[in-house]
Amino acid sequence: MPGVKRIIAVASGKGGVGKSPARSTWPAPSSISARQGGLLDCDIYGPSIPLMMGVYERPTVNAEEHLVPPLAHGVK
Repeated sequence: MPGVKRIIAVASGKGGVGKSPARSTWPAPSSISARQGGLLDCDIYGPSIPLMMGVYERPTVNAEEHLVPPLAHGVK
């Protein structure tokens, strides 16, 4: 992906091991530096990251048909 230097993936073959709570408590990237950061929740059984981050709106789509993610605590 152009412009992306690092990707951290957190995965497990088992549910209920604390992946979402662990990620939602990591410091927000914008709060520790001027870099931009984001978080993508690919949980097909439930949107736990948006709830933990306090996001209650859905992502929108801009005029160029690009996904515009919600912003919470400096994290998209």
